[in-house]
Amino acid sequence: MRLSLVDRYILREAAQVWVAVTAILILVLASNSLVHLLGKVVEGELTGHVVLPFFLLHLTSYFVTLIPLGLFLALLLAFGRLYAESEMAALGACGIGLAKLFRPVVILGLVAAGITAALTLWASPWAERASSEITARVAAESEFAGLAPGRFNRVGDGVVLFAETRSDGGGLREVFVVSPADEGGEHIVRARAAEERVDRESGRRYLEFTDGHRYTARPGSDVARSITFAEHGIHIPGQRVEPGGPDADGMSLWRLLERGQPKHIAEFQWRISLPIACFLLALAALPLSHTTPRKGRYGKIAIALLLYLAYSNLLVFARDMVEEETVPAAIGMWWTHVATIVAVGALIAHRAGWRWAYAVIFNRGGVGA
Repeated sequence: MRLSLVDRYILREAAQVWVAVTAILILVLASNSLVHLLGKVVEGELTGHVVLPFFLLHLTSYFVTLIPLGLFLALLLAFGRLYAESEMAALGACGIGLAKLFRPVVILGLVAAGITAALTLWASPWAERASSEITARVAAESEFAGLAPGRFNRVGDGVVLFAETRSDGGGLREVFVVSPADEGGEHIVRARAAEERVDRESGRRYLEFTDGHRYTARPGSDVARSITFAEHGIHIPGQRVEPGGPDADGMSLWRLLERGQPKHIAEFQWRISLPIACFLLALAALPLSHTTPRKGRYGKIAIALLLYLAYSNLLVFARDMVEEETVPAAIGMWWTHVATIVAVGALIAHRAGWRWAYAVIFNRGGVGA
């Protein structure tokens, strides 16, 4: 297919706006994600060395959502500018009608749908699996790496630890620990510092305290023991991390089809639906972008965003219905796309004229392109 000068002009205008809009949306969401991850580090839920991998993996899921939205907004803004500056009127005077304007829209829609398909079918499941593996590895490597200073932390079974500060090397300063004693009662340890150590023979991890006191007391007993130590170690048993399989979000398409449970069917249809939705939104952008010079290029943005939110929420609602087996799997999420196709067709017919649509449907000629 050979592109005309008008096709190349519209493609260039829409592609530039698409890249700019998507970059701005990614920047906003990426900043919020980074702040959220750093907050988890401060709270002790994550360690600092996994922030960057988590951040990069989360970007994949953002692109899945923002590429269709970015293209939708880009087409609205690009065609809105052409309408507002009377360029669409000039194109119409040259014999370039609505049908020919759809050619660059279809090209961009197919490109965006292809990128979205690659992300949702392969990249996003891989990112989910990688995130789960990092989380499991961090939990298995250390019970103490995520301890937050200045607050009480529960580690292991029945162990509570408090540290005022953390040194640059990762050690804890001014530590207070309460742990269950083997003979009953509790050990209370107050030490100047604590470091994590690994026993080379058993591979068990423990905290080694420096310069402190240990008190042992039993409930209902007046007898308590106290010792002063230069070095003292306490093994804190951690929770066992089972290397379970990936959730539905991290499974490949073939694994989802093999499992065949409602949540797997819903995930499968969700992944297929996103590229379809991306293409349908691109088609809807052209009739929705129609405006007049008096209204300006942003005249239909609010209405278009409401339609986008309605379509997105409808997809989520349909996915939940499949998971809950409210609708048969054969119907699944496909009805949302059928309804959207009808709505897009109505928008195009309204924009071009119902007589034009009637001529196209029944092939009666008289269709000006």
